[in-house]
Amino acid sequence: MVLRQVLLGLAFVQCGVQAGRGRGSPSTTTPAPPPLPGPVDLTLALERNASSTDHPFSVSKNTSAWGEFGWSSTQSTCSSGQAGTHIEAPFHLNERGWKVDEVPLDRLLVSAVLLDVSADAARNASFALSAEHLVAWEKKHGLLPPNSVLLINFGWGASARGRHATTPAPQPATTTSPTYHAPVQGLTADAASHLVAQARVVGVGVDLPALDASPSSTTGRGRGEPAARTLMAANIYTLLNLDLSRELPAKGFSLLVMPSKVRGAAVAAARVVATTRSPSPSRSAADPTAGSLVLCVTAAAALGAHRVFVV
Repeated sequence: MVLRQVLLGLAFVQCGVQAGRGRGSPSTTTPAPPPLPGPVDLTLALERNASSTDHPFSVSKNTSAWGEFGWSSTQSTCSSGQAGTHIEAPFHLNERGWKVDEVPLDRLLVSAVLLDVSADAARNASFALSAEHLVAWEKKHGLLPPNSVLLINFGWGASARGRHATTPAPQPATTTSPTYHAPVQGLTADAASHLVAQARVVGVGVDLPALDASPSSTTGRGRGEPAARTLMAANIYTLLNLDLSRELPAKGFSLLVMPSKVRGAAVAAARVVATTRSPSPSRSAADPTAGSLVLCVTAAAALGAHRVFVV
């Protein structure tokens, strides 16, 4: 009996030591960023105002009525895969890349970080994010987490223009159908190469309708999309037309990317949600105390303990 009590005490002491290792002490741990108030939707609602002449969305049929058995509502829609918030799978610019339905699930439930360049973008209509901006962020916040998505806020979600996939150009008063052009801001090829060299991100998301920075609004983006091609050659997907107007921390949150599972598709509409919940489906992978807790409870049970208290 005495031996059993001694062994039981040692089991609980070991459990406390392991848990303490996982938690760390206040003097050695970095304060965690404040949690989000709840899941944050980073998706633009699909509607005509969130589309463009190049990537339209429309409701061709809307039937809503009370019937014999109650209320019923159905819609028929027609949409470009690039209307509203969407994912561009690596296959979009890489013949051997993953298609939308082939992107592994562990790359859709991931850690995320935010790089906010909205102030720079507001001062410079042709602002292009380079590798230097990424290095500056890393010096301040540390390396990007492995298996993460980098979100870049250019400030398009903070104004009315950010609610649209594109921006209407000035039109004469008699014009009824505005002409749209895409913003010229975006990433440079050297920024994409920097991310690929690090091999830590699985996706890059922006609040723009295209990833690549463009020389001017007149030349467009038809110059090979070098930044997007560099990423997709490494099987890194992109998220476009995100709503990044919501306040997010620079790091310490997770992202749930939910694209429509269209077989063989290169692009598809996606719902994107930010949360402070861990992206790991198993606590044991992210929390070193998880295995210790199971081990301690098992040891206590083997020693005949009738009650186990976990603090």
